[in-house]
Amino acid sequence: MSEGFKDRELIDDLKDHIATEIEFLMESGKGFNESFELAKTKLLPETPYQLEKDLKLLTTQKHNIMIKKIAYIGGYLSAITICLSILFIALSFQNELQVEKRREILESQFFLEMSSRPI
Repeated sequence: MSEGFKDRELIDDLKDHIATEIEFLMESGKGFNESFELAKTKLLPETPYQLEKDLKLLTTQKHNIMIKKIAYIGGYLSAITICLSILFIALSFQNELQVEKRREILESQFFLEMSSRPI
């Protein structure tokens, strides 16, 4: 299992993920050997070096800061989007109310004009 991997924490995490996947597959009715092979092909990369390289890339300080900035900006953008959608919904309801009021005023003015005209 640990052939090609140098990072001990990564090895422990992979063992845990494989054990969980095997357990899930065995609950669905597969045997241990079949579950083990399926879990290995699903979770283990063909080149352990690439997995360790990706792990180092994602856990370095520079990339952590960039990921946090992206999450921070994404949070603000989603908050702004939600606020704008609530604003537009409120404005559309307000516009409907104003249209109804204008319609009532126009109808009352029309009836006043019609009633004041001589026949």
